[in-house]
Amino acid sequence: MWPFGSQKSNKDVTDELPENLQEFYKEVSPTAHKLEKDSKDEKVANVLDRQNTQYSFEFDEFKREFSAQKSSAINCAELQAAVLKCYEGWSFFGVDNCSAEIKRGAKCNELQERAFQRLRYNECYSQKQCNAIRYVVDQLFTKNFGQLGENVNEESQVKFEYDLDQVFDRVWK
Repeated sequence: MWPFGSQKSNKDVTDELPENLQEFYKEVSPTAHKLEKDSKDEKVANVLDRQNTQYSFEFDEFKREFSAQKSSAINCAELQAAVLKCYEGWSFFGVDNCSAEIKRGAKCNELQERAFQRLRYNECYSQKQCNAIRYVVDQLFTKNFGQLGENVNEESQVKFEYDLDQVFDRVWK
């Protein structure tokens, strides 16, 4: 048969491989593994299926106005205010160039945006639930990293992610 034909071979590739490679191929073959849904995605889908909500212009406007990025900026406003306060007292010849405050503000935004993704903020179904997610993320950030994000380290980040996982079921009930 012509090697560039469109007819597909139904022959199993593993038959031609040595025995030790056959097992390996079965383990790593992309056709052997079906994509599994994350249990959190399933939970969110089930909760959204149970909701009998109609389209609401007000809620749609709320979600556009308070996106995950804007909500994280609101939650990190104190850190941004600390940056501005630092710049008020900053001089060109000063030693401190406010880099620590800037890094804390950027890290706050990064951590909170990841937290909103982890809690599926973009899929929230009511204004009350969206506000609850925003509140929980802010409270857990303060609990794990301090009021101004001064305790950001690997251990506190792991604890923060653990706390987010623990609160997920309460937010999506």
